[in-house]
Amino acid sequence: MAYETIKIEIDEEVKRQAEQILETNHLTMEQAIQSFFQWMVQSPDEARKELMRWKEEKNRVSAQY
Repeated sequence: MAYETIKIEIDEEVKRQAEQILETNHLTMEQAIQSFFQWMVQSPDEARKELMRWKEEKNRVSAQY
């Protein structure tokens, strides 16, 4: 299996909070991201539905400001 390195830009505060949550669950950011991608690949219909719901929620919150 070939691997590829990716670069992700994320708000520093969001990253800090995510790392705290992940640390309590004994996960690294890399492990969490890999798990997220695996979930999308293994459950594409569920992932599509959730991603659209998250996008709509983000748009709804952004429209309030």
